Amino acid sequence: MTPYVASWCGLSYLLYLVISPRIMYKLPLRPLLIALLASSPAIAQSYPLRIGAEVGGTSSNLRVSSGRSTGGLQPSYGIRLGVGAELSLGLLSYLSAGISNIGVNLNGDRQHYLHPVLYYGGNYLLNEKSSVSLNGEFTHTEFSPSNKNSVVVPVSFFESVVGNPNIKPIKVMTNRLSYNTSVKGLKLSGTYMSLCYFDNELDRFSLDESRIYRMRVNNSFFCGNHFTLELSHNFFQNHLLLTTTVQQELNYLRGDDYHLSKSILRYGGNATYLVGDFRINARFTSGYHALDIREPFFVRIDPRYSFSVQWTHQDWSLTFAAQNVFKRYFEQQIHMDYGRYQREGVRAFEAQGRCLNLTVAYNFGFGRKHQAGSREIDKKIESAILKP
Repeated sequence: MTPYVASWCGLSYLLYLVISPRIMYKLPLRPLLIALLASSPAIAQSYPLRIGAEVGGTSSNLRVSSGRSTGGLQPSYGIRLGVGAELSLGLLSYLSAGISNIGVNLNGDRQHYLHPVLYYGGNYLLNEKSSVSLNGEFTHTEFSPSNKNSVVVPVSFFESVVGNPNIKPIKVMTNRLSYNTSVKGLKLSGTYMSLCYFDNELDRFSLDESRIYRMRVNNSFFCGNHFTLELSHNFFQNHLLLTTTVQQELNYLRGDDYHLSKSILRYGGNATYLVGDFRINARFTSGYHALDIREPFFVRIDPRYSFSVQWTHQDWSLTFAAQNVFKRYFEQQIHMDYGRYQREGVRAFEAQGRCLNLTVAYNFGFGRKHQAGSREIDKKIESAILKP
């Protein structure tokens, strides 16, 4: 929603109301209705008020029978009220809060989950080249209703899935602090992100003499701390752009069944060179060893690398690209010790493995052509949002 603000003594305010019912369908449906109300032109100039409504989501029935279960969510509704302010000193802030409801119908037994939602943040322009921002939210994730039952379903000759009638949504809190600056052509971006999952959903395993039983439960807390540093610089009169990214993650999972932690260091680089009608690009992302918090398990992920050359001349374009040429499959090696049950496996993805392709394109130039007018940009704007 585009803010419509009015200024008074160097201070401007934004007030909006969003009513957001979500109805779940197998195919997403998001009609959008926006209404702008004003009692008179004079009031609209002094005290603008924007009111909006949004409808969208999914819907299906939930039926559980012997040996099989299918799931879906009932209509869900949410109401959110927010206020924001922009100071003339280059500070923009916002706050939005409300209540969201998730409805579940299990064989005629309807249950509703009410959750508060909160969105907040601010962006401060330190000078013409530097800014700092803080953005956060408190929300929840939707669970699969197919797990909300008491049915035991065999999925292999040694494993069965057990439903959990007490499964519930996960509460999520995210905070992101960012700093961006530019020094003599060197662009630097530093970000810290904190991610917390309350009542995190994962697998609990049990076994008897002949079978393993797996049930989804909410009995853990996850916290992740992510630090990201990105540097980019242009060389040779903007013909060569080099970008490098380093990310450090400190993740831990605490609960009744698991006590896990993992430190992850990953890095990547990207180089783009422009010469005449050619564009040459090379990209690399390192492999790393991560913690999947939803099953849970440890996973080792292969590195990724790609190379491309593109030639463009008038209406013709020719592109050659290569990806992960030394391995047919992109692999993820999984391992986990669940006590009396150990898991070892490999996930292989051919579409993300070795790939060579050649693309030839020609632009026929259909449609009416017209010359675009000149565009003027006011670079003296001090707003961290409006500044180009």
